Amino acid sequence: MLKLMLFMFDLQSLVWLLPSKGKGDLITCSKQKNSELFHAVLGGLGQFGVITRARISLHPAPTKEGAYNTVDIMQTKFILPDSEEKWVIQAIRDAWKRFKGKIKQKHFVPFDTIEDMVKNRPTQVPESQFIKLIYYWSHPTIQSISEKNKKHKEQQKFPHRMGPINFGRVRVALRATKETNEEPKRFEMFLATRTSRKRKEIDQETQDAIDEFQNRQAAGETDEEAFESLFGKEQPGRVRCYGRSVTRSDLKKHAEIFELKQQHQEEVTSLKAELGDMKAKQQHQEADLHGLRNMIKLLVQRSEPGMRSEEIEALLQDAQHSPIDANSAHGSTHIPNINMMRVKIEMLIRNFKKK
Repeated sequence: MLKLMLFMFDLQSLVWLLPSKGKGDLITCSKQKNSELFHAVLGGLGQFGVITRARISLHPAPTKEGAYNTVDIMQTKFILPDSEEKWVIQAIRDAWKRFKGKIKQKHFVPFDTIEDMVKNRPTQVPESQFIKLIYYWSHPTIQSISEKNKKHKEQQKFPHRMGPINFGRVRVALRATKETNEEPKRFEMFLATRTSRKRKEIDQETQDAIDEFQNRQAAGETDEEAFESLFGKEQPGRVRCYGRSVTRSDLKKHAEIFELKQQHQEEVTSLKAELGDMKAKQQHQEADLHGLRNMIKLLVQRSEPGMRSEEIEALLQDAQHSPIDANSAHGSTHIPNINMMRVKIEMLIRNFKKK
């Protein structure tokens, strides 16, 4: 049975996309240049952005048991929350797959003999391990799998045109263009990743798919219905156009959080509107009271020319705040009715005349 020695990797540097207005800021972190930031990003700070590229070096794993548990190896170097275990495993798997593919294309495919392959092997891979890789790639079963993968890749439709740009960066950029910072829809991601950065024309097959999607939307289908009609249902554990490690449950969780934030924002907006209405009503009532007081002053001055303005003001204060009968518990604090004000004023004027 063919066995391949396992490697232990060492992360040397990474590129971190920090979300901001526009496309975001790219920050290169490494052990040598900015070690503190490098370890902070891997220790949890990286969750607030997107790690777009990573450079690793390979070393033989110290023991078979230790090499099998990749997350345990990572924990010896970095502090990683348990919730990120899935992301760590997928990121390492994808990085190893890309690294191995580059080695194969550059140091295995161009040569016909094992001697030439070993002579031109990559310097970072020990000779004993590279020879095992050669036998692994030369095995009939592995070659058969490789041929099937080639055919499947050739059959893939609508290839993206982002080159080495991570889809996570595209998602961050699209979210930044939205006022509510909501998650972009799948077809928005499809358009963004299939449009050339140099704005060249897209291939006819992709253009036909875009036209068909827009026609289905115009016919009344929802975005999700039109997308699945065009591209088919999703396979378990993946979602098209969002990049690796993104699942339906992840998107559902983000959608629920976004909905809660929207509800909270709507409640805050509603409360602010109610408060504004109350303030406007209070200002209107104060204006009515001011007009009412001026009118009563004028009436009192005409009926009792001998009263001074200070006495009239005192009467108004008493009429506004004093109860109309002795059974009232306390004075009214609301805007008085004009008829009640008139009755109170007449009572106070009669009392004034008796003095």
